[in-house]
Amino acid sequence: SLLLARLLGADLDRSHVVALETNSYLIGLYLLAQISKSMASYGQQQNPLLRLFGPRRPNYQNSPDRVIYVNDPIKNQAQSFLHNSISTGKYNPFTFLFKFAYEQFSKYANLFFLFIGLIMQVPDLSPVNRFGTIVPLSIVLAATAVKEIIEDVKRHRQDAEVNARFVKTLRGSDFVPKRWREVEVGDIVRIENSDFFPADLILLSSSEPDALAYIETSNLDGLAC
Repeated sequence: SLLLARLLGADLDRSHVVALETNSYLIGLYLLAQISKSMASYGQQQNPLLRLFGPRRPNYQNSPDRVIYVNDPIKNQAQSFLHNSISTGKYNPFTFLFKFAYEQFSKYANLFFLFIGLIMQVPDLSPVNRFGTIVPLSIVLAATAVKEIIEDVKRHRQDAEVNARFVKTLRGSDFVPKRWREVEVGDIVRIENSDFFPADLILLSSSEPDALAYIETSNLDGLAC
């Protein structure tokens, strides 16, 4: 038999969507695996502003052992495992202004022209037009903001499309369709030929002889195996 297990502790990145190339189906168990130390220390590596407005990353480094109940969502929900919804967007309506301003004024050129523009607002201090620097800087920042918004909207739409895909999960004695964002820890899923994985999984079984499975990992490393 083959098993499938999910790494919890981070939102599922689109690169984790792995294509399956096999002439049969696989049955997978959606489980929790040991999170890496690099993911556990993710929040410590970020700057204070990103820690304030960025996604929350649970720290499992010193947490006690966790128990997974196979195909029992009620018991698993009591442990508050991370959801399966992916999010690759940089902003939301509440954090856009703060994160965008931080990102832009982290660049020394923008910070320099902002400082010069503010100095020029002091009456009788500058011999040139007081708006000669602040207006061009504002135009550049406005154009950059529009570009960032357009790109982020595309990312959110792609996330919604991926999250809305269906996968077959075991309920009772039948496999029923379930959206990717609704897949939970402990779910048993069935992957058909050429389907994409909805999460990090542990293979339980395969209909191939000797329980073999062939998986394409080009979305992860650019190579097929």
